[in-house]
Parts: sequence; structure tokens; C-alpha cells
Amino acid sequence: MNKFRMGYLDEDESDIARFYDFIKKYDIYEFIDFKPKPSIEELIDEINSSNLDILVIDFQINEYVNINYNGVRVFDSIRNKRKNFPCIILTSFADDAISESFDTHIVYSKSIPFGCDTESKKLFELKIRKSIEHYISELQKASDEFAKLTSLTSLTLDQENRLVELDEFLESSLNNDVKIPKHLKTSQHIGNIKELINRAEDILEKMDTLYVPAEKK
Repeated sequence: MNKFRMGYLDEDESDIARFYDFIKKYDIYEFIDFKPKPSIEELIDEINSSNLDILVIDFQINEYVNINYNGVRVFDSIRNKRKNFPCIILTSFADDAISESFDTHIVYSKSIPFGCDTESKKLFELKIRKSIEHYISELQKASDEFAKLTSLTSLTLDQENRLVELDEFLESSLNNDVKIPKHLKTSQHIGNIKELINRAEDILEKMDTLYVPAEKK
């Protein structure tokens, strides 16, 4: 059975160990820990090259190390490159983290995985798992529809527009850095539509590499 690849970013070795003690009880995760780096760009490159299914981020990663970014900036950078990628921010300073994050649903107290409340831990792990499964399911459905449309010899205007929508979604989920501007993906720029279809194989290959083994229970 393929395991979900879970990244955990923290500057505190003891908290890394405590989170690992929490998550290792669930035999569906491969645990990869990350430490802050001098530049956020270097850190994001390392994270993005690790083929994660989810990233758990300590809010105060600048508490004990001299860096000019915190966990919310890491979250923003990840989501700017990969839209809706599953992330969780853990904190001992919930009010501060919530005030900095536009998505309060991804902020949780460290007291949940580090505490003694068994039911809270189970619910927390369930939320982690469901967020991964939902993300992978949405990508897989879009990928399947994208593959079906790009296999057609000709497209109606509605199909062409849908292909553009799917391409936008898949590109933003895989790597926002290489997107073709949406206004160039129209019937008025038919050469770009043909290019989009021609490069479908590359997009689908990336999907296969990252997400095809989705039968993780």
C-alpha cells in the first residue's frame, strides 16, 4: 500500500519528535521533516521537490532561528505555486496565526497532536486524511476529463472552453510558474489551443508521477 507523504516543518527538534510520535501510530503516512533555511525560496524548492501529499507547518518557525519569515509566509508561498495544496498550520499562538492567515480552517493548536485527548487526536488525523483524499480526488477527476478531451480529434466551443478551465486548474495545482495566460487559450488563439493539447501528455505525466497511486486507505 502506498503511503501518504507528510511533510512537517519546524525549527524545534523536540516538537518534530512529538509530532512524529503522534502520526506514526497511523500506518498510512510517510513522515518527512523539514527545517527552516536562510531563504524562504530555498525552503520552498526543497518542499516542492519532495512530492508531498500534505505539509504541516509550525507557525513560529522563526522563534529560535534568525530568519525573516514565519509559517504563514511558507503557507502563502506553497499555495501561490500549488493552488489548494493541503496544508495545516500548527501553533501555540492561535490568535496570532489566525490574524495572519486568510484561511482559519487550516490553523490548529499544537495541544491537539501533542496532548492527551485521544478523541481530539483521532478527529485531527481524520481531517488530515480527508483533506488529502479530497485534493487527490479532485485532481484525478480533472485529469481524467482533461485526458478525455485532449484525445478528441476536434472540439466544440464548449469543449474547448472546458479544456481551458481544466488546464488552468491542473496547472495551478502542479506549478503556477509555467502557466500560459488564460486570455491566450481561446478560439481566437487556436494555435495556443493546439499547443495546449500537444502538451497534455506532459501535464498528465506529472499527474501520474504525483497522484495516480490513490488507493490509500
